[in-house]
Amino acid sequence: MINAIKFKITPHCVAMAVALCVPVSHAADQFGQAVIYPTGSWAEVAAVGDVNGDGTNEVLVATSSYFDVENDRKLFVFDYDAVNGLLQTDKLSLSGSARSIALGDMNNDGRTDVLVATGNALELFIQDQAGALADAQILSTSYADKVVIADLDNDGLAEIAAMSTSGTDLAIFDAAFNLMAVYYAPHGAFSDLTVGDISGDGLADVIVMSGSGTYDNLSVLRQDGAGGFLPTTYHDLGGSESGGAVAIGDLNSDGANDIVMCYGGNRPNSFIAEFLQDDLGGLVTPSISVASYDIPEAVTVADVDGDGREDVLVLHAGAIRMGVYIQDGAGALMPETLYPIPYASHYNPHGFAVGDVDGNGSPDAVIADYNSGLVVLYNTESFNHPEAPVAEAGTDFSIKRRTTAFLDGRASIDTDGQIVSYEWQQTGGIPVQLWFTGELGVVGFNTSNMPKGGTLTFELTVTDDSGMSDTDSITVDVFK
Repeated sequence: MINAIKFKITPHCVAMAVALCVPVSHAADQFGQAVIYPTGSWAEVAAVGDVNGDGTNEVLVATSSYFDVENDRKLFVFDYDAVNGLLQTDKLSLSGSARSIALGDMNNDGRTDVLVATGNALELFIQDQAGALADAQILSTSYADKVVIADLDNDGLAEIAAMSTSGTDLAIFDAAFNLMAVYYAPHGAFSDLTVGDISGDGLADVIVMSGSGTYDNLSVLRQDGAGGFLPTTYHDLGGSESGGAVAIGDLNSDGANDIVMCYGGNRPNSFIAEFLQDDLGGLVTPSISVASYDIPEAVTVADVDGDGREDVLVLHAGAIRMGVYIQDGAGALMPETLYPIPYASHYNPHGFAVGDVDGNGSPDAVIADYNSGLVVLYNTESFNHPEAPVAEAGTDFSIKRRTTAFLDGRASIDTDGQIVSYEWQQTGGIPVQLWFTGELGVVGFNTSNMPKGGTLTFELTVTDDSGMSDTDSITVDVFK
């Protein structure tokens, strides 16, 4: 007969932990309550990325001005603390009011740098080898309303795409601020700029959205693979609608990126438009419009529920709401779920970012709010895959017959949770009776019933609060 003994700590913890790790799609509590981190001056733009080289994300917020000398025209860096939430760790000066922000490795050193457009200048903050952002390198230029960073000439290095408040041009700069090329991409005021592969060729394409005027809603510049761009193509909703913001993502789970643009005023005239990529790398016409809450003004795309499908997030100006469209299993967007946020009458399209702020593996929503400062809605789920515990049964040993001995599993560890059960069982040799010593993970046995020496083997199984387990064995030699 093989003997076994098992000890548990609060058995209900196992079921609870598993539930927290399984994404619950379409839930109205995907995000928690908005948390406000004041910035003093008007927060205009926001981004999420690792800008100090510690392997975790920081939040960046840049301000314009509102009669606050200490905080006007500043770039703030916030780092997450498990006890206090986001803490300001750096504040750098800007030469003007922030209008756009982009992150990327501009000097090819493997570290993330920060680019801010301030209306009349591009300001580049390079991360040094110690993980600090150096003072800005500044280029005075009119192409300083919206910026993005990507490899735009297929050379493996990062370049900058930048545009002015309104006009007909899109400028491409290299990392040293040398003007490489100018392309035709007409746009009015309140425009937006984004970058991503919307051709299916693995190259970054540039999308310019016109926010006013008689121009088409979208100007799309596709890379030609030879260091330049193909002739600009234009896409429009067909009426007098002006876009609010634009983003790129796979909106129908076909493996190809699409374009989403929010537009319109109050309901029933407020929408998000989906420009879906076709099989040839073009965009399907006409676009698909999905009803939205009042005044959708900023938009981004991310998988917020961990199901592998990208969802759409929208900020509604003056409506104190953030909206989330969860993509269902059929590749369609579910009706919008709304989350309360502080009041702001307007949002900069580049004042809305999504990324893992608190280190739990799930994307959080980050908002630059000119009234409140930095606003964060933390994702209520954790997408981190739990690590299994490590069972440690101890070192093999020898004892005399008619001796009491102990098996100690307390050296077992769980790096991301708690061990909730220890199970010892005998797996070989003459059966002995195991008993609980009063110490979790420790059992005793006696060899008095063994007529002669021999070998006993035991196995320890430990289970953690995520339901994962590990085993280890130990051998005890018994001699006369």
